[in-house]
Amino acid sequence: MIVFEASKPDVSLGYEVASALHLGKPVIVLYRANTGAVPHGLKGINSDKLQVDSYDEETLPELLKVAIDYAQDVSDIRFNFFISPSLSNYLDWISQTKKCPALYTCEKLIERDMEKNKEYRDS
Repeated sequence: MIVFEASKPDVSLGYEVASALHLGKPVIVLYRANTGAVPHGLKGINSDKLQVDSYDEETLPELLKVAIDYAQDVSDIRFNFFISPSLSNYLDWISQTKKCPALYTCEKLIERDMEKNKEYRDS
């Protein structure tokens, strides 16, 4: 996760936040409550991995705790595994013909299996 303190104007803030989000990183942007407004460079950026909060000295510790907990909840988990050449060929074919990433196909297959698996749903 990445934490920005954005109380002072910074022309690169929007770019840096967008880049971090593009890489899948949760982002916390904090600005002092007495500045009164969300940093201008963040307007138009919409993501469940982006948190923008105002703070003061009194609220900062609890705000950080809550923001970090949320960022951990929305973080993706990296999972590497080995597959056979035939499975790899199929995923390549899906990617090329259906124009969707192989990872998306794998995620959807797992999600469908989770929905079907009564034992998992009941746990």
